[in-house]
Amino acid sequence: MEIVKLKQEAQIRNKEIKEDMETIEYVLKKQGLYAMYKPWKCVHDYIVHLERENFGLKQSLENKERTLERLGGYLRR
Repeated sequence: MEIVKLKQEAQIRNKEIKEDMETIEYVLKKQGLYAMYKPWKCVHDYIVHLERENFGLKQSLENKERTLERLGGYLRR
């Protein structure tokens, strides 16, 4: 049950990251800055932070799945 919840959280977070990137691009275009900067150069650190946070969620999920698989093996014995 917890794995399903973590997967849903990761999917929601992925969607939020995509929406954030689209919002940043929209704002840069609206302010006329899009052509001056590469779209993500000025927000690169923020995006890297979001990607690392999402990677942490994925790692946590994978670790929990492996633990449950091991526990399942022990319980079957």
